[in-house]
This record gives sequence, C-alpha cells and structure tokens, in this order.
Amino acid sequence: MKATKNPAAGKAEEAIRKLRVIACKAERHREDAYAMEAVRAAANLQYLYNQWYVDDGCEEVLRKISMRLPSPGFIKEKTDDRTVLFYDSFGLDVRGLAIIYLKALADLGYHVVYLTQASAKDTQPQIHHVTSGKRVTFLYLPRHACLYKTAKKIVEVFEVYRPAHAFFYCTPDDVAACVAFDHYEGIVHRYQINLTDHAFWLGKGALDTCIEFRDYGASVSVFHRGIPRENLQILPYYPYADLDLPFAGFPQEIEGHPVMFSGGGLYKTIGDGDRYYKMVRMILEQEPGLKFLYAGAGDASGLDALQRAYPGRVIHIAERRDLYQLMEHIDLYLNTYPIGGGLMVQYAARAGKVPLTLQRKGDGDEALEGILLHPETNHIEFETVEELVAEVHHLLHNSSYEKNVSQEMQEQVISEETFQEALSRLLEGGGTGFAMEIHPIDTSGFLATYAENLTQYQVDGTTFVPRRSLRLAAHFLDAGWRRLRTKWRK
Repeated sequence: MKATKNPAAGKAEEAIRKLRVIACKAERHREDAYAMEAVRAAANLQYLYNQWYVDDGCEEVLRKISMRLPSPGFIKEKTDDRTVLFYDSFGLDVRGLAIIYLKALADLGYHVVYLTQASAKDTQPQIHHVTSGKRVTFLYLPRHACLYKTAKKIVEVFEVYRPAHAFFYCTPDDVAACVAFDHYEGIVHRYQINLTDHAFWLGKGALDTCIEFRDYGASVSVFHRGIPRENLQILPYYPYADLDLPFAGFPQEIEGHPVMFSGGGLYKTIGDGDRYYKMVRMILEQEPGLKFLYAGAGDASGLDALQRAYPGRVIHIAERRDLYQLMEHIDLYLNTYPIGGGLMVQYAARAGKVPLTLQRKGDGDEALEGILLHPETNHIEFETVEELVAEVHHLLHNSSYEKNVSQEMQEQVISEETFQEALSRLLEGGGTGFAMEIHPIDTSGFLATYAENLTQYQVDGTTFVPRRSLRLAAHFLDAGWRRLRTKWRK
C-alpha cells in the first residue's frame, strides 16, 4: 500500500485487526454465528478499503466452522453429473452475470438448481423468461436468518440435489456461502465466478476452479491471492440484453441534442485529482452543443458541480432497464475513471459505440483487456485526456469515420454461442479454450485510490451495525456515536 495521509485508512486497519481477533476468539469458543458476523464485517471493510486481495486468517476461521458441520451425506461418486447448483448472493435479474450463466447451463440441458436471496423472488422476470421450459429449480434462502443458519440451509440444498458441479457467484463478504461450499471440498467441483477481480473477496478456500474473465484478474489471483495457476480458467462474458425492450426515451432536456453518456457506480469516478470530471469539463467546453447524461448512484458531488457549471447540459438519472436501447440512441460513451466499467463497456460496444477510455498507467491494468476481445486494434484507450477529447471531436464531426468505428466495435464482444461452448467444455472436465497469460503486476497505484477515498463514515458504517449483531456493535460504540453525530448535523 502506498502511504496515505487519510486518517480513515488507519482506523480501517485498526478495526480489521480487531475484528479478526474477535472472529478467532469466537471460533475457538465455538460461537460460530458470532465468529461469522465478525468475519463478514472484516471482509466488508476490506472490500471498501481494498489494500489487499485475500485474508487467509478469516478464510481459516470459516474453514474450521465448516469442518464442524455434520459430515456430507454423499461421496463424489454419488453426485449427479447432470445437476448444477448455481448459488447467487446478489439476486439481480439482468444486471451482472447470473443470467448468462443460467441461460447457458439450461440450454446445455443441465438440471440447474438456482439458489438465491428471498428478496429476489418475483423480481427476476428475464431470468425466468430465458430459462422457461428448461430444467431449472428456483430456491430461496429464508429471510432474516443468522449467517450460520443460512450456511446450513445451503448445505441442505447440496444434500437434497447432490450436484456434481456448483457455481459460487457471490458478494465479497458472503461468509455463509464460503462455509457451505468449503464443506464439499473433494466431493463437488466448485467454480468461483470472479466478478470483482480488482478487489478483495472471501472464498479462496471454497473453490476448485476460479473463473476469470481476463488475464489481469488471473494475474492478481496468482500473485496476490495465492491461488495456484492450475486452478484458474479464463472465460470472458458477454452483455445480456432484452432486445424486445422498448427504448424509454431521453429526459426532456436532452431531446434533439447530441448526447455523451456515462454510467455505473459513482465511486468509479472519484479519485486521481478529479481527473474524470476535468475530462468531462474539457469535452463540454469543446462541444457546446453536447449534453452529458450519467446513470448511476453514489456520491454525486462531482456531478452536482458540473451541473452548476453547465446549467441544463448535465443530467443525472438512475440506472435504466433499457440500458442497451439507451446505448443505441446516444452519440458517445465515456468510460468511468479511475475505475473503468465492465458490462457498461460491453453494452456500448454491442450497440456500436466506442467506450472512450482514459488509461491509468503504472498499475498493470489494461482497462479493456478481457472485457473487449481485441481493444488494441481500435482507437479506444488513450494515454492523455487531450487525446481522448480530440477523438470525441473526430467521432462527432466525421460521420464516415464514426460509421466505420461503430461496425468494428460490434465485433469486440464474444457471442452467446462462444460463451456457451466454452462453459460446456469446462463442465466436461476440460478447459474453456481461452488462452491465459499470467505475469507479475504492481497494483499499488490503483489501491492507493481506495485508501485516499475511504471515509470514516464508511468505516463506522461497517463496524457498527446493531441490526446484524448487537454483541459485535458493542465493540465499536465510538463508531456508533460518530454516526449519530453525523446524522444530527444533517
């Protein structure tokens, strides 16, 4: 980690150490539910702080808890080779990767046991649509259960269906799934879908194969997580789109104007001296007729400043279901910075829009590698803001050039058929067929952005959560008082 003057970083490390001690002590006393709460809080904070990629101490606590569960009721030879458990701790519909994996598995003829959160029930119409008529069993975890009981529920599903394959598609702090999946080591082949390859997550001890979507993530897994190279496979993803969904239209202020669009969690735009917002300002200054539309939630202070500087030209909206159709109607797509997008970039490419991307040097992260098939063959990534701004002008004012680039962009995303074929090979015991290049990378500059941006409010909000565990929150009463004072000031 690079040195930072941010006092919240020191408080975060102090809290993480304290949570590890609490978790280890609770596990030794066989207070498993309490230990799991402490590990979850530590993992959540490590994800926000993001100064390292793995916590072997927390992984060991979860492994010991897993070993105390009743022995599995079946052996590897008694698993059903045509049954796949897909555990999804997000429970989203079209956002994310669950829908493309579920569709591929169902289309390949597997019996898919889909287990997710109770909150997802009746909220995933598109997943139900694409798997309609196929062998898919939808199961939901009970609401408000403690983490230990949730782990036992996941174990029950393993015991009932005895899958030969199980997919682990999780939030970085899903300790219940880690305990349950850890329990079936050597019996069920467990696949971790590494969605957040740039950040900390739990689950290193609960996988047999880590599915990476790019070489960067594979390199992080080998050199920073300590996962053996032979346990990795590369499988790029594609952006699912409901092509029948109608375009919901633009906000009234935008109609009839050229539009530059950007989107995703606003945390991706914060850092590196507000370079993202300076870039937007330069573009708006150069193109006086251009409107800027941003879709996403989070700290909107940067957007608010832009709106004050450019009245009527900067519009902030919530995320849209018709994202692909929106991409089809915009003129430009600007990738977020210093943290770039994944699926958003793919949606842009599929819609024929260049995901204009400012490179962040010195971190070993080729921003679009693994997200687009051959980003180096197009004028997509730029070393300087000035180069990117010049490309904006070229795209807006040279229609023949824009048309040629648009056609090339649509070939930058793998097809649904290619994805399904690769997944089939993986399940049959082979590799995906995608080459993997692993090399040492220095991510210190990238991680420094997280250390700089961390707030004391985030640290306190992770450690003092009485609705989850009053006992754990009692160890962080000072965090609770700070949160109360912050609310009173508001």
